[in-house]
Amino acid sequence: MTGIAILGSGNVARAIAGPLTERGHRVTIGSRTPDATRRSYREAAQGAEVVVNALPGEVTTATLKALEHELAGKVLVDVSNNARAERIQAELRRTAVVKALNTMHDSLMGSARITAFVAGNSAAAKETVTGLLRDLGKDPIVDLGDLTAAGWLEDFVAFVPSILRALDGPLPFGLHVEAVVSKPGTPR
Repeated sequence: MTGIAILGSGNVARAIAGPLTERGHRVTIGSRTPDATRRSYREAAQGAEVVVNALPGEVTTATLKALEHELAGKVLVDVSNNARAERIQAELRRTAVVKALNTMHDSLMGSARITAFVAGNSAAAKETVTGLLRDLGKDPIVDLGDLTAAGWLEDFVAFVPSILRALDGPLPFGLHVEAVVSKPGTPR
């Protein structure tokens, strides 16, 4: 069982909190407006081993920097689209930042068999996140290497309007990769 804090109480938190809890993890939601079911960001981060950044991009860096002490020595899964994981890692030197889950609609995060990509500088942190992604049903999981690879994951959101237009409207979608392996001389 892993103690997981999700910073943010919106769609991403709702999509992954239940499935992670069902798989035996202790999940705490951190909110800017704590109440009986949600803790403050600081309280949520203090009691967790893994922290999921599901904050809006425009407040991510400042909010996480204010939690630098609480995040030290922990794994931070950055799900945000408008923040740069490399910048977050530079601000939080004692935290292992892993980029994941931002190439799919939030409705697919907690249940669908769809490709999940990870990028991070710490192999151990990526292993932790990969375990959580498996608990969410993700398959395959593709390790893209260090955080320099996170840029294209973060830029995926720029393709969303074009994809939605091409698919004729808002619907859940995500980037999924199926490897096609053939023997030499066999047409693909």
